[in-house]
Amino acid sequence: MNNVSINRILEIWNQLWLAYYGEHSYGSDTAEIYAYLLMPNDPLELIESKVPDSELVLIAKKERYSQATRSLYSIVSKFSEMNDVKCFIDNEPPDEWISHNTYFPHRAHVRVVREK
Repeated sequence: MNNVSINRILEIWNQLWLAYYGEHSYGSDTAEIYAYLLMPNDPLELIESKVPDSELVLIAKKERYSQATRSLYSIVSKFSEMNDVKCFIDNEPPDEWISHNTYFPHRAHVRVVREK
């Protein structure tokens, strides 16, 4: 995880616990995680509104989303491992999801299924 604050990680961890207990406001056992929660701060954000289509800004933006994707994968995988649950990101096991998602541009749905 690159430059994700501990507050953001705890916020997502809490959302996963709510899904674990079937109490998440989005969909009981499914948490809705937004990409921006996992993005590192980037100084280029300050100039993005002035030159939104510049190649440098687009490359930096894509890298922030890529980092967010890898961070989501890491958090969900660790939550699953530590709590003996199965998690699904957009209806796929995390390993399958990360294999074809270089970045998620907006949000992902994470379903938490308790092992019986």
